[in-house]
Amino acid sequence: MEIVDALTESIAKEVGDVDGAKKIVRRLTKDFGGEQVYIPQERYAFRKEVEEELYRDFNGANLREVAKKYGMSNSSAREAIKRVRKRRAAAAEASQGRLF
Repeated sequence: MEIVDALTESIAKEVGDVDGAKKIVRRLTKDFGGEQVYIPQERYAFRKEVEEELYRDFNGANLREVAKKYGMSNSSAREAIKRVRKRRAAAAEASQGRLF
């Protein structure tokens, strides 16, 4: 099976629309045809979203539970929480400006 057919089939299964899937694949071939494109694994591609979900589930005392839920070690979950806090602090600072 060629990559275009495989992409079309995979997208059609996900969205339930063969014509829509063909349009998406046509656009991908138009924009990226002839190039080598790296597609990361799902867990890396959507890391920020997963970290935000984990952070919302985290209550300060349930690190083990959220780590297990998201398939992470405790230390990886702790690092994810730190990254979310850092991103949120940077966003708050950018929107408010520095006070001093």
